[in-house]
Parts: sequence; structure tokens; C-alpha cells
Amino acid sequence: MIGVILRLVLRGLRDTLRHPLSRLLTLAAVTLAAFLGALFLLVVDNLDRELLDVKGRFAFQVYWEAGADMNGVRTAWAGLQSLPHLVSWQTFTPDEALKDLSRTLSGVGGLDRLGSGNPLPPTALLHFSPPADEADAFARDMLARLQALPGVADVHYDALQIELARSWAVFSRSVLWPVVALLALAVALLVGNTMKLSMLARRDEVAILHLVGAARWYIRLPLVAGGALIGLVAGSLALAFLRGAQVALARFCAAAPLSIDITFLPAEQCVAVVAALTLVCMFSGWVAVRE
Repeated sequence: MIGVILRLVLRGLRDTLRHPLSRLLTLAAVTLAAFLGALFLLVVDNLDRELLDVKGRFAFQVYWEAGADMNGVRTAWAGLQSLPHLVSWQTFTPDEALKDLSRTLSGVGGLDRLGSGNPLPPTALLHFSPPADEADAFARDMLARLQALPGVADVHYDALQIELARSWAVFSRSVLWPVVALLALAVALLVGNTMKLSMLARRDEVAILHLVGAARWYIRLPLVAGGALIGLVAGSLALAFLRGAQVALARFCAAAPLSIDITFLPAEQCVAVVAALTLVCMFSGWVAVRE
């Protein structure tokens, strides 16, 4: 029995190569559908990761009063190092801030000659990374704590960025991922119909097998094996094309002002894409033979 099954599987694989032009067109259509679906999944996955990661990262800019005593400011800076969830920090004296501004505005002359008329205040740039479930409360508490430091004139942090991440999380759960599921279903239907149409080229062979009394599974198994081969090859090609698209997108999005890191799909999602495509093609081969 096992020998018969193996012979049928091998026959199905050989039959897939018997009509190269028809199979090539089928392979191209299935690959294109899988590539477009995987490309949409890649974009959604990267957007979801980028925007949700933002919610747990904060950058506070702390400005002291202009002309503040630097001894007291340096004492305050030393105390900042013990703040919870602090991952990096950078401080600027008025002179350092002026030099940094001069480098940024290299086409503007005269900034380095301000001397004692330097209007820039002492500044600290603090980066925090609290747990995601504590992000909102942490931002409020840290803002109040920094504003209460002696000599601090103002504290800035990007509240809009946090709200954007929160809104995206709600949108992705309630709207976006259901849309992804519907798109996956549409791709599956398209692939299934394409495979069924490709099976019409073998309808005469199937009719003859019916006439001689061949069992239903005996007829279907070669078609299922051929569908599995097309699904595996199409899925692999789609991921190869997707990798090329990801490299191009990563190069484009890494440049300013976007500065977004575009990564490839995780291994489990790649396996899921190929497995789902293979199963759809196998199912199409199975249902191509009607009662």
C-alpha cells in the first residue's frame, strides 16, 4: 500500500512538469498572489512593531534657567543618574549647547562670538525605557519629578508620540488584523481558483480513470502531490521576492527623515506563509475531482 502511495505521489510530481507552459503560468499567478499578500503582512508587521515599541521609550529634555549656578546644576545632573529605567543621558552646559548649535547651523556665522551673552540654558537629555504596561503612569510621574528639580525652567517630552502608539494599538487590534485575515482569505480563494483552473488540463485523464473504476483517492492523490509541489515552489519564490523588496525598502526607509528599520518577516511567519499556500494548493487538487 505504501508503495502504491509513493508511486502515485511521484506520478503527480512528474505530471506537474508535463505541461510546462501551463504550469509556469499557474506558478506565476500563485507566486504573485502570495507575494502581494506577504508584502502587505510585512508592512503591517513592521508598522506594528515600530509604533508599539515607541510607547515604551521616552526622551525628556530638561532645561534649567538661563544663568543658573553651574555647581548646583552639576549636582542635579549627578542625581539624575539614579532615576529609574534610565537607559542613557546627556548633558550640555551653555557653552557646549552653543557649540553643538554652531555645528548644526554651520551656515550661520557669529554664534561662537556670543561669549557672556550666550542665551542658552544648561540642558539634560534623558532617555527612559519603562515596562510597556507602566508607560503612561511612568511618563506622568517622571514629568512631575523633573519639573520639581531646583532651578528647572521647563521640561519637554513627546506626548503625541505616546498617543499615536496607543491609537495604533487599538486600531491594529480592532481593524487592521481582521483586514489582514480577510486579505489572506481572498488570496487563498484566488490561489484555489487558479489551481482548479490549471487542473482542467487533466480533465480527460481524470474522466478515463473514472471510467475504468479507479478509486477516488487513487485519482486525487497525484493531483494533491502536484498541488503541494506548486505551493512549495510558489511560496519559496514569493519569500525570495519579498526578501528583495524588504532589502530595497530597508535601504530607502533607513535614510532621514524616516529612519525606520524595516526587518524581514519572523521565521514562524515565513513558515506559515509557505505552509498555508501549500495546503491551499493541495486542497485545490483534492476538490478538483468532483463526485
